[in-house]
Amino acid sequence: MASKDRFGEIRALFEWVRRNIRYTRDIFQVETLHTARRMLELRAGDCDDMTILLGAMLVATGHPVRLVLAGFRRNRPHSYSHIYLEVRLGSEWIALDPTMDRPLGWSPPTVWKRVCEVDRGTLRCSCVT
Repeated sequence: MASKDRFGEIRALFEWVRRNIRYTRDIFQVETLHTARRMLELRAGDCDDMTILLGAMLVATGHPVRLVLAGFRRNRPHSYSHIYLEVRLGSEWIALDPTMDRPLGWSPPTVWKRVCEVDRGTLRCSCVT
């Protein structure tokens, strides 16, 4: 029996979200978080919504994920304005940002970054500058 193509599965889920979920911003000054189920109904959302959906799909298929909060302003340390995923494949973490027209593995250049590992519903975060 052939082994599971884990990279192919990750790529397929990443591409599905990119092709089928339209990026839209939240209402001005109103932060909205949608569940994965709601995202499948709406087929539209911002970076946190797309991260929730892709993360749920990856976890449901047995892939460990972590969240990356990204900050872009040097004068505002730890002010995060974007979120994307990383998925573990073997011993490597691979960036997945379905909001950008960039390939699997690309991550936005950041000034501040906080990585949060999801462990059975618990978050553990560490800062990376």
